[in-house]
Amino acid sequence: MLRKTLAAAVVSAVLLAAPSARAEFQLGGTFQLKPWGSMTSKLPLPSALSATEGTAVAYGLSAYFDWFLIKYLSLGLSPQVTFNLRKHSEDVSATQIDILARVALWIPATDSFRIYAYGAPGYSFMERQNQGGTPNGFVVNVGAGFTYTIIFGIYLSLEGGYSFGFQKLSGDDCNSRLLHVSAGVGLRI
Repeated sequence: MLRKTLAAAVVSAVLLAAPSARAEFQLGGTFQLKPWGSMTSKLPLPSALSATEGTAVAYGLSAYFDWFLIKYLSLGLSPQVTFNLRKHSEDVSATQIDILARVALWIPATDSFRIYAYGAPGYSFMERQNQGGTPNGFVVNVGAGFTYTIIFGIYLSLEGGYSFGFQKLSGDDCNSRLLHVSAGVGLRI
């Protein structure tokens, strides 16, 4: 009896860890609305002065390319670009470009409906108009959402998340924190 139980546990573990019978890959794109956020500027020591201010509404585009390692876990890349990134008090905006590695956990609720949560660490570049230099540094996005398959692997997605940016320029911190809501379309192959 113990051998059968142990054998069943081993077989279950192998089946869970093994790649799915058919390799599943997905790619897609989203439009992101970033209605709330903050930007912090901090000068290096000895002054260490900092100022945090809310951001104006920003918007962006993202793409993603995911490969499912197992049924419930995917790894991928997600380049993103955010436009009109600026403090409320500023007229000059920046464009932020993020290159992210994406890890997602998936829960298939039905054949057509999937719920997911993800973490996406990466690197960020902030191109500021009429200002010298390009702040850059580590960034991490976290979020959750769902997809609904329409037909032939084509699906719609809705997602919410938050971005933590740790950009610097010549020792000055230039951090961004942004909430996003996004809608998109994708294809599972």
